[in-house]
Parts: sequence; structure tokens; C-alpha cells
Amino acid sequence: INESTRSAAWMLPATKTDVRALGTSRTWGCVCNDNSMVACPYCSMVLQRKYAMDLASQLDIETADMPLFPDSDGSRIKKVAAVATIVELAARLGQTTVCPSSNGQLLGGHSMRTGGAQSLAGLGVDPIRIQTMGRWKSDLVIRYSASKGSSGITRDAVRGLADAGYT
Repeated sequence: INESTRSAAWMLPATKTDVRALGTSRTWGCVCNDNSMVACPYCSMVLQRKYAMDLASQLDIETADMPLFPDSDGSRIKKVAAVATIVELAARLGQTTVCPSSNGQLLGGHSMRTGGAQSLAGLGVDPIRIQTMGRWKSDLVIRYSASKGSSGITRDAVRGLADAGYT
């Protein structure tokens, strides 16, 4: 976390087989300008890191050994617990979590990735940037964000025309 630039960088696995996260880093800067109405990646990282460090202190665990997203015992959170949290939060927000026709779960381990791609596309972020940030090697991100991404085409065209001197 770099407080002077208000940005956070972290190491991520480059692939599913890079479990030690030695492959690549990603950086997000503050997008909220201290506006609490926006979910800011940088500010969220600062709060999450503080939570993890406070928990490490309470549990008498070396901070270097504490995962960024620990469970209550200071261990790395399990995927099943993360998915259960996503489902519970969605339910508390009044969202449908089960498909009415098949009775299958609508949310899973990739819900945050697909939802994040859709949200960024809806804000007009270039799909190539989304693909790079999400470490997608395929163009699957286009499918995830297609419906949201098309809504920004007018805004992008107006911006492009202005940049080219047509307005």
C-alpha cells in the first residue's frame, strides 16, 4: 500500500497452477476521492489489510504469515466459505441466489470476477484492460461484460469524436 499515491499493489497467481502467487502483480489506485458512495479498491484494501493486521496481533501471529483474507483463526479462507459469504450477502440484499427453474445456485466461486467485469464494463472500462486486470488469457471477459459494455458505446463515441476534434 502506497499512501502517498493512494494505490495498492498485490501479487496474484498468473495462472491456476501458480498457487504461490509468484506470477504477476496488479495495482489499483483510489477511485473514490473519499466519497463513501463508491466501492473503492484502494480504500477497501487499506481496510482489509488493517483488519488482517489487527487479527494477527490479537492471535499473536507474525504479520508476514497472515493472509490478506484470513478466517477467524488467521488461516487462509477456504473457497467454500468465501462463496457462502457471497451468497449470504446477496440474500441479505434481497437478491435471488437460486435459479427458480433449476433450483441451482446462481452464485459461485467466479461471481466476483464476472460481476466485477460487468461492473467495470458498465463504467466504460475497455474490455482489454478488464481482461488484463483479471488475468484472463481467453476473451471470455467479452462474454461476461457484453451486455454491460454495450451501454457505454455512445459515451465512448462522443469522447472519441471530441478527442478527434469533431465537436
